[in-house]
Amino acid sequence: MSSSQPVFFASAFEALYIRALGDQLTPKLKDELRKVGLDVAKPLQPAYPFEVWYQSLLLTATTLHPGVSREEAVERIGVTFLEGFQRTLIGAAVLQFARVIGVERSLVRMDRNTRTSSNVFVSKVERVGPRHMKLSSQLDPEFLGKFPPGEVALAHFQTGLVRALFKTLDAGVPVIQTTMLDATRRHSELDVQW
Repeated sequence: MSSSQPVFFASAFEALYIRALGDQLTPKLKDELRKVGLDVAKPLQPAYPFEVWYQSLLLTATTLHPGVSREEAVERIGVTFLEGFQRTLIGAAVLQFARVIGVERSLVRMDRNTRTSSNVFVSKVERVGPRHMKLSSQLDPEFLGKFPPGEVALAHFQTGLVRALFKTLDAGVPVIQTTMLDATRRHSELDVQW
């Protein structure tokens, strides 16, 4: 796949499907994942189209967390993702560094860390005040028009990541408000206070 295609890298799939979920993937779920383009029984490809990540994420969330809203299910998968990410070589290094620099500076580095998993989104962080930040994420301008307008689901995944980061760093429990600002650009914002 060329770099001009929106992709999620193998590291994202490894963190979630190999390191974090492993035995929780039932034969039925594995079969459903295969239908959307992810075969966890085979070695991971270097990168997958954005839609494979998105469809796999929604399928996994709603299958493993059927008793909650789709947004809550996706958020829970975001938490699970960070647990698996910690068990990868890249993730272990990123989170060790996060422990050194603390939660606020780790949030500032979210765009850089996100780029280790995909080339799809760009992020911006704004410090609103003490213990209060806004994290904005949207499609990389290069990919505008390549997707239909999106839902807030991926923002809820990011919400789960942020919650898990706070837990991992023993930084308290954040209050997070998740908002979709522009569905065409898949532009969402997390207002995080702690």
